[in-house]
Amino acid sequence: MVDDHSKDATFDLAASFSTEATPVYAIRLKKNAGKGGAVRMGALNSVGDYILMVDADGATRFSDLNKLEAVYNPSKGVEVVFGSRDHLKRADSTQKRNPLRNILMHGFHFAVLLIIGTDIKDTQCGFKIFSKRASDILFRSLHLERWAFDTEIVLLCNILGFKIKEVDVHWTEIPGSKLNVAIASIQMLRDMILLRTLYLLGVWRPALTNRQ
Repeated sequence: MVDDHSKDATFDLAASFSTEATPVYAIRLKKNAGKGGAVRMGALNSVGDYILMVDADGATRFSDLNKLEAVYNPSKGVEVVFGSRDHLKRADSTQKRNPLRNILMHGFHFAVLLIIGTDIKDTQCGFKIFSKRASDILFRSLHLERWAFDTEIVLLCNILGFKIKEVDVHWTEIPGSKLNVAIASIQMLRDMILLRTLYLLGVWRPALTNRQ
């Protein structure tokens, strides 16, 4: 999925995977809706028993889907599984990332703990699976359309009682990102404070008050 403001070839790449036996449907948005808005549109138009959310830059191995599937178990109440890069902060990790990103990651996760109230160690990894049922409820309820939308998903899971499991995945830092991590972190902090306040005041509510 990509909007018309995107200058990369993500839309064409997604469409190129389509075959008659395995069709792939790519949606082009008419205007920029932010990452959260694009993921929301994709999730609500998806089909299947569960949905995989994955960043198009290939930072996470698709083979790690097996790890997420191993703990995904709707019959036992596990309908949401997050890939995690938290293990990259360990000194003995064989996978490395920019030290500044690690510092900001520590600070951001502390803010998530204080504001959102969750023990999820990596809310932002772009590798997640949702049951179709959970996806429909969560993404219909989503308000944030920029980078902090993952934290609203976590908050909604807490409100609605969806259990989240977290699984370590391989991750490689892809050069060429246009994202200013420092500025994005400040914007995300602002959005988290906003969403927490609006949910507490009842201005924002889940699309459904139960999971029926």
